[in-house]
Amino acid sequence: MSGVTVILPNARRVQVKTTPSTLLSHILSEACLLGGFEVSAFDLQTQSRKKIDLSLSFRLSGLPNNATLEMIPKLTANNAQVEIALQFPSGTRQIQQIAASSSLFEMLTLFEKEFGENLTGEVEGQSPCVVYMNRQYSGELELQSNTLSSLGISGKVLIRFIRTTLTEEQKERIRGKIEEEQKKKQALAVQFEKAKLENEERERIQREMEERFARELAEKEAVEEAKRKEEEEKWRREREAQIANGQEPMEVDGANHSNLQQSMPMHGRRDMLSDMPMSDPNAWSFDAPVFSFNPNQSRPIAPDPNAFNSASDEHISQLNRLLEQVDNSLQNPNSLDNLVDIVANQGRIPLSQLAQIAEALPAEPESSHPVVIEPCDRKAIIFAKEKDGAFESAEPVPDEFFEVKMEDLKSIQKDLREDVRQQTQRALLPKAFVQNKNRQLKMAAYKNTVIRLAVGEHVLQLLFDSAEPTSRLLDFVKSHVSNRQAKFSFKLAHIKIETSEKNFIELDLAPKATLVLKSIDIGSEIVLNELRERINSSTQTEADQLSTEWLAVNTPFRPFTGLVLPEESRQIKRPSTTDDGNDDKRHRSAHETQNTNLPKWFKRQ
Repeated sequence: MSGVTVILPNARRVQVKTTPSTLLSHILSEACLLGGFEVSAFDLQTQSRKKIDLSLSFRLSGLPNNATLEMIPKLTANNAQVEIALQFPSGTRQIQQIAASSSLFEMLTLFEKEFGENLTGEVEGQSPCVVYMNRQYSGELELQSNTLSSLGISGKVLIRFIRTTLTEEQKERIRGKIEEEQKKKQALAVQFEKAKLENEERERIQREMEERFARELAEKEAVEEAKRKEEEEKWRREREAQIANGQEPMEVDGANHSNLQQSMPMHGRRDMLSDMPMSDPNAWSFDAPVFSFNPNQSRPIAPDPNAFNSASDEHISQLNRLLEQVDNSLQNPNSLDNLVDIVANQGRIPLSQLAQIAEALPAEPESSHPVVIEPCDRKAIIFAKEKDGAFESAEPVPDEFFEVKMEDLKSIQKDLREDVRQQTQRALLPKAFVQNKNRQLKMAAYKNTVIRLAVGEHVLQLLFDSAEPTSRLLDFVKSHVSNRQAKFSFKLAHIKIETSEKNFIELDLAPKATLVLKSIDIGSEIVLNELRERINSSTQTEADQLSTEWLAVNTPFRPFTGLVLPEESRQIKRPSTTDDGNDDKRHRSAHETQNTNLPKWFKRQ
């Protein structure tokens, strides 16, 4: 038997055994009895803070075995009203507001006036029965022992009413089940009373601790306030005494306070901008500890704040100019990707080299004028959809086809290695830069685009240049119908495509896509008839051949991932060749490297 773990409000855990047909409301009831809490005051939620529907069974709840649930206070009151819609076998329904604490028998009694017949008694040997969530509650005894709240009902629900014939054996089974549940509740009632007393005692102790803490805090604040007033009074008397003796009273202002702070040891504090070295403003390293201090470094005890402020301002302005140049260079699509190459080869960019690259790149991106793309020959054809009879005549797939073989495992391992490489060697590049790079690669790979519009049982095929704006697709459709003011919509897999000045690559429609054409003002049959009158008809085979010829100029697209090369594959500086004494060593090390893959008996000793 499976079970779940329920975390109580007092942070304790209880184990509740479950079966696939156990209601989640029964799990909450048993957990509350074990922990000493009222069932009507709590709900259940998962550890991901998702509230659970208590009317579901454990099988339909989607919870895994040995799941962990948490009890939370219920937001609605105990006497909350629920809206019940009772449906007869004939299909008629009546709706009433009923208290959640009412039993099913009381619910039927309230609906008797609405339906005008006896719903709680037996009629022609048939007992009343209520069906909710594919569970039947039959007979007067079972209807009286189950309440709406015990079934987890809340809000608005639909309950079906039927009449069923119960044998004496079935009635005895229902009676035995109810007696067993009552015995279980009586056994848990003892644990409930004991746990409830423990909870009350714990709450009392916690309340006393909070009151004592608040009282001690108030007393401490009162003592500190009295001490502060006493010091102020003492200072006031000393000041009056000085004035009476003709002495100048001592003033404590901000200037003296700052002098006291400057007289403190300088190694006790440090500001990266204010305590910048006077000789070299760029001497600070971003990798150095913030509160480090070199005792051997000579520095004035009371430095000039104006000098430090000017040096810090100059350093900040230099960094701002550097960052602005790098940002502009990344936004410029015509600039060389030097930064990307250095990151891929070396793993990082030194600050000095970054400054040199930023100075070499243009400070501002060049103004790009929009290029007008001339429309190409659409070669529009319309054809009827052909029925695919491949699945009709196909033989049943053997079971060996679904077995995982060695080739499948190698392919899976290769894909996993590629995923790991993508995650571990990805460079820290801006998302906008990667998207712009992939857009440029798509523009270079996908020169032409084929768009097919599904209109009823026919398909309209059009040819486009990938750089053309998608608004020309709507213009073509409107130019071939009589009502030019009609509104059309294009959908791709239930996603609405808005035609605009963006090209087909920017809307992910290249190199080919099939859209569903619909009109709000004109019916699909009318649109199809008008298109067939103005556009040549063809077969799907000819349309596929024309599409293949148009897409022949395209090349495969390889996305830009921005990976960093591993340490062993990065560019390594070659040793200097000026030292002739090390030629033999280099030759010997190169020879040994070449012989590493040879067998041991073949290597030269």
